[in-house]
Amino acid sequence: MSFSILNSNLNRSVDSRFVDITGDPPSSTSSTDPMITPSSRLSSTERIKAAVKILQDGHISVLNFMLKILDPSEACFAYNRNHIFNCSQQEKTSVDVGKPPVGKLEKMFDGLFADSCGYTRMMEWFRPRVISLVSTIINQEMDVVKEIL
Repeated sequence: MSFSILNSNLNRSVDSRFVDITGDPPSSTSSTDPMITPSSRLSSTERIKAAVKILQDGHISVLNFMLKILDPSEACFAYNRNHIFNCSQQEKTSVDVGKPPVGKLEKMFDGLFADSCGYTRMMEWFRPRVISLVSTIINQEMDVVKEIL
């Protein structure tokens, strides 16, 4: 296995916005860091390919990676979960008045729905949950109406 990816400093690139998966908040890095040079910076696609390669080398699928981060019992990944569920400041400020922010999580859902296989899987997952949610909402509203009558 090549250790060049593991020894490279992907998390320290000033413009990478690559979130360190160890769960620790990112440390501030100096722009004068000798490890960061314009020629050593990778494109976003190349950084993602390198991260996926690290996962593959560790026999970890992207889904298992996400499941581990999303597991609330994994306190060490709370920082990462917060970044998944909470819109960034840029997402909050770039929203149209009266509309909810459209962040990366929403874009991921849009991507899943845009793919026919993803759409089918998502609808299979949503259907029983939506039926239950709608039933609960209707029952709650009917209870309120009964109290008024």
